[in-house]
Amino acid sequence: MVRIYFIGVHGVGKTTTAKYLVSRLNGYSFHEMDCIEEVAGLSPTARQLLFFTTYVRQYLRTYRLGNVVVDSHPLLVIPYTLWWTKDKELADEFLRIVLRLPKCDYMIYLKPHDINILIRRIQERYRYNVIEEGQLDYINFIIEKTEDYLRRYGGLISNEVIYVNADMEVNERGGYILNKIDLRR
Repeated sequence: MVRIYFIGVHGVGKTTTAKYLVSRLNGYSFHEMDCIEEVAGLSPTARQLLFFTTYVRQYLRTYRLGNVVVDSHPLLVIPYTLWWTKDKELADEFLRIVLRLPKCDYMIYLKPHDINILIRRIQERYRYNVIEEGQLDYINFIIEKTEDYLRRYGGLISNEVIYVNADMEVNERGGYILNKIDLRR
């Protein structure tokens, strides 16, 4: 069974790429980690707690299924927690839990190179929080922290981390990933 999870800043193409992969893989199911609509109106700490507990629950549920492609990973909640709460202690608690989760087979990091492409994708999403999601300092913080966590902990949470240029079109990203993964694990 092969378990593939995605990580990357909002708007980078995680869900689109994950769905593309599933359309090319026989016997794989797509799963979305999301609760963005549920967190509206909550305090930053309550919002991050809901994100984290939802993502951990969804991770464990999908991990058990095997042969899955999931559009996110609980590790991604940590950089957002640091941004929104400024609470390093809470982020460290989340990290301790993430490091105790079973390892996935592949972590696909969609790395943006052209911020203008990313901002355009964010603006096309039509979410209630599109203005805040498009703030450059916010985007750069999430990218920087995500990359830092992947460098430090990627090998502890995944058997292999694959870095993919997020600026490529979805079929190019998907083709690149398919050439990198071994479905016989």
